[in-house]
Amino acid sequence: MQTETKSAKVKKDLYERIRPEVYKATGVFPSIGEFINQAIQEKLDSLKTKTKSK
Repeated sequence: MQTETKSAKVKKDLYERIRPEVYKATGVFPSIGEFINQAIQEKLDSLKTKTKSK
């Protein structure tokens, strides 16, 4: 569980660091929804892998 929390913090930190740079380059703020969807998908994939290995 602690690893998941650490991963979420890393993703949030990454999002907050790249957001201004993306805005400067494109004039559009990136969606945090994409980051959330990616995190959910990674969690689902890890659960599928754990289930298959049992």
